[in-house]
Amino acid sequence: MIKNQYQKAINMMRAGIELYSDVANYWDTLACLLYESTNKEEAIKAIYQAIEINPDEKYYKKTLKKFK
Repeated sequence: MIKNQYQKAINMMRAGIELYSDVANYWDTLACLLYESTNKEEAIKAIYQAIEINPDEKYYKKTLKKFK
């Protein structure tokens, strides 16, 4: 059941990113959802996108360290 809820949330975040791909918070949220759903490789890719959009945000860099 929880896995299904994560997948729904992931799909919603991806839909938001399709509309607003320049919002770092969306990428960060997607990264955290992917990580929690045990998709570590995709989570790292997503957090890199957040860092690319907003390289000054320290939280994203901390999140990347956690994911690695």
